[in-house]
Amino acid sequence: MSSASSRSQQPIFSPATYKATRNEVGVFTTPPYSEKIKPLWRFQDSVVARASAEAIWERFQGYRDQDDFVGMDITRKFLQMGRTRSLRYALRPGGRKYSPTSGEEMARTGKVYDEEKRKGAEVFEGYVDKCWADEVYSQAYASWAEEGKKVKSSSTRKIGGRGAAGKGVGEGKGDEKGKNIKSEGEEDGTKKSTAKRKRRNSESDSASDSDRATSDHNVEEKPAKTPKGGQTSSSPRKSSGSRRGAPESTSTRRSTRSKNS
Repeated sequence: MSSASSRSQQPIFSPATYKATRNEVGVFTTPPYSEKIKPLWRFQDSVVARASAEAIWERFQGYRDQDDFVGMDITRKFLQMGRTRSLRYALRPGGRKYSPTSGEEMARTGKVYDEEKRKGAEVFEGYVDKCWADEVYSQAYASWAEEGKKVKSSSTRKIGGRGAAGKGVGEGKGDEKGKNIKSEGEEDGTKKSTAKRKRRNSESDSASDSDRATSDHNVEEKPAKTPKGGQTSSSPRKSSGSRRGAPESTSTRRSTRSKNS
């Protein structure tokens, strides 16, 4: 594959797609830089570590001359990773960081188990310091990190604003329309209920008047019979005990005899 073709396929990074971080995130997963630098990364002992650090430093300078911030940042991360891995083997037996039984991180004992690895860590640390001391890289890092913050902030405002605005407008129209429809429905329902109540009341009043008239007609007293002599009897009706055929009392019989005599 030609160099022109290789350059055309190289991904273009920006603060939106590559974050500037002081840790080692992306050191093995940022093509094409990771694939190009990883073969130079060695830390078996202090001699190998120095040769590796020098080769990676040269690559760093090449990216700096090309104003390639991502390339410089990945080389710095490889140098930093060289220090980290060397210290792991130097301060932990066999470089084992986690317990094989529990899986939890084991505490350091403070003892150096591999002196060569410790020296190699110092070599890598010196080159990491050289990276940060480089003005081109340090300024590019600060600028890239600041742009990344702006991109993140702008993206958050854009997404949040559009979402909030769209939601607000949509909900506002929907709520207002819903309220209007509901209000109109309630008004129509109220009118219909009122009309029904009026009709019911009118029918009820008519029925009541009719019932009252009928009742008054039924309970209207019949004119009392006028007995001989022109006087109207106002005496109450005789009780069931004075009905025809009932035995007369002794006092009534005596009164009758006296009149007859």
